[in-house]
Amino acid sequence: MSNTRRRLITALGCLLGSFAFVFSPALAAENPNNSSPGYSVTSFRGDYAVVGTYGASVARLIGTYHADGNGNIKGTATVNIPGPGLERVVVSISYQGTYTMNDDGTGVIYFTVVDPSGATAPATLDFVITKAEYIRGVKVATEITSVQREPSSVVDGQFVTHVSTRRPDTKRDGDGS
Repeated sequence: MSNTRRRLITALGCLLGSFAFVFSPALAAENPNNSSPGYSVTSFRGDYAVVGTYGASVARLIGTYHADGNGNIKGTATVNIPGPGLERVVVSISYQGTYTMNDDGTGVIYFTVVDPSGATAPATLDFVITKAEYIRGVKVATEITSVQREPSSVVDGQFVTHVSTRRPDTKRDGDGS
């Protein structure tokens, strides 16, 4: 093998090695999930806006809730439901409960819904984190999609889905989330 060819192969090897060195950190930064830990209950924390759909858009829910990062959730919502004839009725509800999280970003929310009359009903939501970002070194859910296991107690037995979006941090009980 000629000296020129050997130098060319050595130079090419060095060039490829330097590309790997330069671009590996950049690729890891673009996709931190390659080496990052999974999700945990602390990944679901902060204030969220929620939009719910009942059945084939029979009714809609809009609301807010706070997940504390320790497995507790509490919120309120307004539901626009069918009324008599062609009328619509607006109902305010509140809910409170707990949640669990798997390291793959799926989990379950268990809560109790309270309607304006004070009547309560249990609800169980299966959810998946569909978007997340690192906030102060912790992977935090910024978008969550959920489905309710039980038929709705608010809207005549309808199937319910929700999409939740994390809202900007506010000071709450001094914790900054």
